[in-house]
Amino acid sequence: MDEPTKEILVAVASREESACAALIESVEPMARAALVGWKFDSRDDREDVLQLVRIEVIEHVAEYDPARGKFAAWVYGIVRNVARSHLRTRSRRPETPFSQQPEGFDPADEKRVEVDELPPSRLVSAFRNVYEELADQDRLVVDHILAHEAGVARHEDLALILGKSTDATKQAVYRMKLKLKRLIEKELQNQEPLLKNQGRIGDTN
Repeated sequence: MDEPTKEILVAVASREESACAALIESVEPMARAALVGWKFDSRDDREDVLQLVRIEVIEHVAEYDPARGKFAAWVYGIVRNVARSHLRTRSRRPETPFSQQPEGFDPADEKRVEVDELPPSRLVSAFRNVYEELADQDRLVVDHILAHEAGVARHEDLALILGKSTDATKQAVYRMKLKLKRLIEKELQNQEPLLKNQGRIGDTN
């Protein structure tokens, strides 16, 4: 999607009806693409989330800072937060993709017990630490990678969100996979001294 002009953003922040309608029309295709792979109870359930996204975009547009990233990435953050909040009001489904699981979920656990009972594995812990430090644009790509590998999202969906060609998007995904692997390996290395110290503290012999 195209970046909105400063004039449009100011008009939307002032709740000018025509500007709000134009911005929502621009955001709609990207927001729908961003929800690909999320598990909702019905089409109406998905539409409820989209309506909440529209409201959040209009109400918080004054908080958007172009210096921190593209408008599409900012909107994607809203979509992700609204969808997660909506899904957390329901019971967690075992088949929900990892990218949408609540904090503390460990995909290595085969029993699928309650989330609060799961001790995160080192790999999941490292992933979460890395993920939290990523810029919104990078998180967007990582979320897509997880959904794509789960078979619930296409590169064309991400291309629509980024406003890039499919080929350029595939390159962005490839680069992010390399970056993510490097960052997780570094995080695991950083955890080693802490784990060794914990082992020595716990050793009473």
